[in-house]
Amino acid sequence: MKHNVIIIPGLSDSTGPLKFITKHWGKFNLKTIIHPFGWTGNKNEFQNRLKNLINLIDSFDGEVSLIGTSAGASAVFNAYYEREDKVKKLINICGRIREGNSATPTLEKAAGDKLIFKKSVIECEKGLLTTETEKILTVIPKKDSIVPIETMKLKDATIYQLPFPAIQHNLNISLALTLCKKRIINFLVS
Repeated sequence: MKHNVIIIPGLSDSTGPLKFITKHWGKFNLKTIIHPFGWTGNKNEFQNRLKNLINLIDSFDGEVSLIGTSAGASAVFNAYYEREDKVKKLINICGRIREGNSATPTLEKAAGDKLIFKKSVIECEKGLLTTETEKILTVIPKKDSIVPIETMKLKDATIYQLPFPAIQHNLNISLALTLCKKRIINFLVS
C-alpha cells in the first residue's frame, strides 16, 4: 500500500509546479496529492477549508503524511492537530507557522487580503506548544525574501537548512523539493 502524501501549496494555490516536481515520488512508494487549500475568502471560511483537508486525510486507509509549502505549512499543522493519530509525518517547507513578535514582514502585511492565511497562522501558533515534534521536519533556507526564518521554526523539531545561498522564496521551495528531495523522502519513509 502506498504512503499518501498530501501537499498544500502556498497563497497562490498553484498545483502545477508541485505536481511536476513530485511526479516521480511514486518510485519511493509515495502517492502525492496536491491539494489547494483555498486561501481567497474571508477568515470565517477558514474552518470550512480546514474541514475539507481533514476529510481528505480521513479518506485514506493507509499512511498519510502532510507537507505544507509556504502558507500551506500553517494549514497542515492545523490539520495535524485534528488528526495527530492518523498523520505519520509532517513537513514544513519555508512556511510561516507563527506570527512572530518582531518579524518583518508582519503577519498583517504578509497576509494582505488573504484573511484565511492570517487566521490559519494564528490558529497554528496556538497549538505549537503541545505538538509532538518527533514527527516533524522543518526545511528552512539561509535567507528568505518573504517569510522570516524565525516564524518557520518549531523548537525541538528536526530542522534542515538548505545549503544554497538563494533568498528568493519560491526558488527556496523548489530547491528543497528537487535538489534536497532525498532528505525529505528519507524523512517520510523512515
